[in-house]
Amino acid sequence: MRYGEVMLGSWGLKYGPSSALFINGRAYRWADLEKEGRLQELRSCPAFARRDALGNLAVLELIAPQTADEIGEIWQVKASPNCVRKGDRLELQMRAPRGRRAYFVITGVAPEIEAAETAPGVYTAIYKVPEADVKAARVIGVWKDGERECRRVGTAVDISSREPNLVEYGPLQRTDGEEVLLFAGYRAWGTEVVPQLVRVWIGEREITHRAVCTERNMVCRLLPQEIGQRPLFCIKITDRCGASAKVYWRWDN
Repeated sequence: MRYGEVMLGSWGLKYGPSSALFINGRAYRWADLEKEGRLQELRSCPAFARRDALGNLAVLELIAPQTADEIGEIWQVKASPNCVRKGDRLELQMRAPRGRRAYFVITGVAPEIEAAETAPGVYTAIYKVPEADVKAARVIGVWKDGERECRRVGTAVDISSREPNLVEYGPLQRTDGEEVLLFAGYRAWGTEVVPQLVRVWIGEREITHRAVCTERNMVCRLLPQEIGQRPLFCIKITDRCGASAKVYWRWDN
């Protein structure tokens, strides 16, 4: 399921007694959402959901970094780099009072990554990225002092295990004597395609400077004389995690 505002109840996701609910990585009861003002407070927060084998809601994670009482004694949580692929090493760091236990949560990916205090008040962990496709997974730092527990929502990380995909491409329109529009539609897994890294060729000549690119599609203008010899076209896309895909096709009337 994708990130976005989640509608609960009759207008959206159905949850039952076995469904798990987390807010900023902390477990809650579903009845807590029904308290006056609670849903309004969480409105438009990023959310991640997983379904079980029968299609029922198994886990719902809501991220509410604006919830001040979740910060406690932690003053920084960060991850580097912010775009990773399967097998990469994700470096996690938290700054909090020294001499206590700390761990990290990555929403939708890892419920508990143990941290080591590598310097006074600096807790770190190295996480080998598994196979997953999750956009803007938030890193949460958890710091524990006996029964007392503090947590803070940190930076967001894109995790992608697959190359981006060119789902459609070809001529958008052709009118004799007028310009021709080429288009491509594409998608990335767990991240977005970088518009500035989309490239377009006609034969061996790059014509990217004519293309108008977004995270989802590309449109490029051609002149009629450029397609007279059934030229070979090529489009290359690259996502934020560094994976690329390329497609070739020949103009065919």
